[in-house]
Amino acid sequence: MRIIATCNLFYCAFTFALMVLLFEKPTLLGMIYFSLEIIIVALLAVLEWETASLQ
Repeated sequence: MRIIATCNLFYCAFTFALMVLLFEKPTLLGMIYFSLEIIIVALLAVLEWETASLQ
């Protein structure tokens, strides 16, 4: 479970890096979508990490 959580956090970091590097290309709607996606995936990763700690 920790491997999945770590991969999800790397995905969030990679997506954020692309958003910063390519800031001018995506539309406002695209930026909102990816921002919300990062928040949701990061929250899920934290939940997965905490669940793995309980086992």
